[in-house]
Amino acid sequence: SAEDRAQLDADWLSAAGPFERGDFHEALEAHDFVFVLFCLSGVGPCKMMLPGWLQFADQVNKGQLPMTDADGARADVWALQVNCAPNAFAEMCKEEGVQTFPQVRLYPRSVVEHKKAFHRDLQFGFPPQLLMLSMVANVRISKDQINEITATLARMAKEVVKDRHLHTNVTRHDIFREGCRIWGHVDVPRVPGTLT
Repeated sequence: SAEDRAQLDADWLSAAGPFERGDFHEALEAHDFVFVLFCLSGVGPCKMMLPGWLQFADQVNKGQLPMTDADGARADVWALQVNCAPNAFAEMCKEEGVQTFPQVRLYPRSVVEHKKAFHRDLQFGFPPQLLMLSMVANVRISKDQINEITATLARMAKEVVKDRHLHTNVTRHDIFREGCRIWGHVDVPRVPGTLT
């Protein structure tokens, strides 16, 4: 339903928010790729990144930043923010192994359910001048700097999605939890070296 979809797509900012929170992994499975920003509002680099992230997330979630996978297929991409503060989702952040802030991750839709979701950490490189500013309390960043962060996030996102293949026409089935036996032969051209 539309209400369920809104709940899955909402940011995880407050444990006392307007939605009853389902499983975090359900939110990750709602789209082909989900970018997640794990942040603490009191941490300097998070303060610096948040305005750019909000602009990036708005563009992604409104479909204004289309992304294609390695096969050229348009990907269903979403961006979420998770508040890792003690009064919010600190326990979930700990379960996900988040140790530094801000942490940007890409979660592809998985075929097999895991206790801990498969992800790829994205190394966001702050421009040096912004990193220095983040160490100073109460410094406001300019609109140009926010746009620079947004553009960097967009470029990273497009590159990482373009390197991945979507799992098309795949459904969950018990057979994916089992191994398989293969019988046959492999024709290999004769080349120097050994085959193990």
